[in-house]
Amino acid sequence: MLQLIEVCFDQSLATAAATEDPFEQAFFVMAQLPYLQPFDDVNKRVSRLAAKIPLIRSNLPLLSFTEVPRDAYTEAVISVCEMKSRSPQGCFHLGL
Repeated sequence: MLQLIEVCFDQSLATAAATEDPFEQAFFVMAQLPYLQPFDDVNKRVSRLAAKIPLIRSNLPLLSFTEVPRDAYTEAVISVCEMKSRSPQGCFHLGL
């Protein structure tokens, strides 16, 4: 199982690296890492931190959800991460 997670993690990183648009990279990383659950804990926090990397590299503003209502943010994260939904519905909940 650990090898499968490592392979999928490497594939996710390769996909992110091959994506040219920094916003698309950021959202891919933010959704994919928690979906994969590569760490015992902190998957969502690591993904939010990692999502900042392509934006910083492109000198773009960082993602911030401070003005998104907590319930809407929680529902979006659950729909993407916990329910393993790959639809963009989670991003719509965030108003993006």
